[in-house]
Amino acid sequence: MSGFTDIYEYCRVKTVMSMLNHLKTKNPPKRILDIGCGQGRYITISKNFFNDSEFIGVDFSEVALAKAKENHPDTQFFLGTAEDLHMIPEESIDLIISIELFEHVYDFRKTIRECSKVLKPSGRILFTTPCANKFSLEWLENYLSKQIKRTDDGYNLFGTDPYEHLRRLTSNDVKTTFSECGLTIDQIRYRAHLFTRISYRSSQALNRRFNKNIAPKFFAEMAFLDWRLFRLLPNGATMIGVARRSV
Repeated sequence: MSGFTDIYEYCRVKTVMSMLNHLKTKNPPKRILDIGCGQGRYITISKNFFNDSEFIGVDFSEVALAKAKENHPDTQFFLGTAEDLHMIPEESIDLIISIELFEHVYDFRKTIRECSKVLKPSGRILFTTPCANKFSLEWLENYLSKQIKRTDDGYNLFGTDPYEHLRRLTSNDVKTTFSECGLTIDQIRYRAHLFTRISYRSSQALNRRFNKNIAPKFFAEMAFLDWRLFRLLPNGATMIGVARRSV
């Protein structure tokens, strides 16, 4: 995956940038760990906010890491999984970035324990993940079609989720698991998919009709209205949050 041209990706990166800008006003992190870093797209973005920080990336894909090293030759990368961060010294990280990771990992609870272990006291984690809270458009669609399943590890999964997703978490799932692992939620915000869905389908229809990408900026900004208007409402299809390790 390259760039952020998809409307959903465009909105996600703008929300991440909003949160990074908020974190910038805190104590600047000296060491930042991107778990599931892929080819380093969010390292590129984060460097715009923390250009004096040391960055570390972890991913299980050798192909992705090879690309990441090309993009960021000054960054240290490790091949590994989120459930086993033994290569990162304990209490050595000021900020963890975890973008769309929790729905993919084999063991969510173990992942959060590992995150807590490598964070310094009062270190923070910035995360995004699909949301299973009730009354979002996605929840209603799956509830009415009886496609909400219970996973083996005790969470939810929507029938409309991609096959590579193993779970969809509620905000209470996140708060409970984080608390069990010594992490305190500072804030969680939500992105509904009302304007995003309208924008996406409208742009797709126009693209098919005229065989070219028409007004991509307009439709992307229209989709971002979900964040501007509804980010405090818990019935979002996506959540983005910040938590800190308890001292």
